[in-house]
Amino acid sequence: MQNNKAYQYGGIFVILIAVDQFLKFILNKYYPSVIYESQQNIIGLSSYLQLVLLIILIVIIFLLYYKNKGFKENLIAFVFIIAGAISNLIDRFSYHHVIDYIPIINGYFNLSDLFIFFGLVLIILNIRKKTSSC
Repeated sequence: MQNNKAYQYGGIFVILIAVDQFLKFILNKYYPSVIYESQQNIIGLSSYLQLVLLIILIVIIFLLYYKNKGFKENLIAFVFIIAGAISNLIDRFSYHHVIDYIPIINGYFNLSDLFIFFGLVLIILNIRKKTSSC
């Protein structure tokens, strides 16, 4: 049963990245006028250092997962966060910028940014649920 869950989370992970990358490909090819090329890096780090940071984050998450049983309730949130981060890193390595296409008041964002935001919201909700039940 444990392996089945891992395959489900892995499948969700792959689907999230594939949907985001497919959407960016379509927009880049057929609707380039709606794209904003974000040159900004995460806190000024190069793409390679961002990749190293992401790998360290993934290792920490898996260590926490195997050490702490309470961590499992946030696993889907981490799947969303890591999928969003990896999808943006794919952009950085493929296009040398992140492809954003959803305008907001002060800038643009993309689906992978929403994945990251959604994962953070899930973690906050789980923390609130946990603290209110104590």
